[in-house]
Amino acid sequence: MQYPAGRGGRISYSLPPEELENWRKRARSRHRHASHLPRIFLFLVAGALVIWLAVILSAALMSVSGDFPTLAVSDADAATILSCGTPSCGTGATQDFSYSPPSNSWAVVAARSTAASGDARLCLYADAAYTQQRACSNATSLFGGVEFAVMDFHHSPAVTNYARTDRITGSGEVCTQLDCGATTIVTDAPPVTLSWTTGNLVRVFNVPVAGGQAYRADIVVTSGTADLGLAVFDSHGQANYAADRTAAIALADRRGNGQGEGVYFQAAGDDTVGLVLWANNAATTASFRLEVRTATRIQPNDPVNYGGTAQKDFFTVPSAPRSWTVLSLRPAPIASPPDADLRLYDSPDYLGLLGKSSAEPGVVDFVIANYATAPEDTG
Repeated sequence: MQYPAGRGGRISYSLPPEELENWRKRARSRHRHASHLPRIFLFLVAGALVIWLAVILSAALMSVSGDFPTLAVSDADAATILSCGTPSCGTGATQDFSYSPPSNSWAVVAARSTAASGDARLCLYADAAYTQQRACSNATSLFGGVEFAVMDFHHSPAVTNYARTDRITGSGEVCTQLDCGATTIVTDAPPVTLSWTTGNLVRVFNVPVAGGQAYRADIVVTSGTADLGLAVFDSHGQANYAADRTAAIALADRRGNGQGEGVYFQAAGDDTVGLVLWANNAATTASFRLEVRTATRIQPNDPVNYGGTAQKDFFTVPSAPRSWTVLSLRPAPIASPPDADLRLYDSPDYLGLLGKSSAEPGVVDFVIANYATAPEDTG
């Protein structure tokens, strides 16, 4: 209904209450729809952006997927880092390790069952997935003994390497140790005095040698009860050379607690060989001397002359037919000849004395041996 204009010139309208209420509801509804339009627009824009970014990211990952290696489960497993000279012990049936080898040096990794209740195996690998095996040491039923494998990094890059220790049978703790060959032994130099500490498993030494030359390496235990073994490895200049004890060019492990060992060996070429020591009995110590000397072989019926030295080492190899032999020495034909004596040993460690000659000065000394019945091949 319309009314006349008031004093102010405005026209007023009045609606019935029910129509007025319907008008208000329609107004509120239009307001709500109008306020939702910007939000819907923003949601649509955001969704489009997310889809666009997902497409871009997917294309980028597909284009570079070849640059990322496929990760196996073993790659993600954390391997224990081995430090030089420090054993790492654990009770797991399989223990994985990584280590940074030394440059221009031999390295050795060893494993031992602590309580001699398990048979350990030690293997070296080139990759973190433990699929590229380089060497594996597994002496049969060597409970409590030392398993080891060596690598020559004189001819190989000193990149990260990997080792795995398995307890093949038995139970208990197994310890693994890396040695980085920090000591160089100079041939024909005075013996080096060293010590073996409790818990130590293995050590390796670098020995520069000349091709074709024969050498004698020996250890002499001066105190303690460690039962040391000795082995020499020659890589012949081969890159990525790795081997267990069966590949040693010379090995000695015949003596017992608190004694020494010795070997003869011949170098294939001018190179640096690896000299490995290990202790067969755990939790023992020792003080010992280690030396490497050039060795001279005496051929049958071929006299050799040496002078100006207080001591000279030789070795002999009986020829066929094996029977009686005689080793003799004549002093220099001078007015006052020296008193020179002979001693014959059963091995290069010079511990097993077979016989000796101690005649008066100026006469021929000699030692005889019957190799038809003796087990030794070298004297």
